[in-house]
Amino acid sequence: MSLQERKRLEVFSRVRLGAMTLVEASELLRLSYRQTKRPGTGIRLATPPQRIQF
Repeated sequence: MSLQERKRLEVFSRVRLGAMTLVEASELLRLSYRQTKRPGTGIRLATPPQRIQF
């Protein structure tokens, strides 16, 4: 994972936790609001599945 990808993942995890808005994330990542709105959905769906214990 590149440095840019790690930064993006960190920013979107803050957005998901509610510590940052998408507008703030877009300014930090130097992207438009629309561009930050789209990857956020993909990252939420790409979180690792929970471990199932039998």
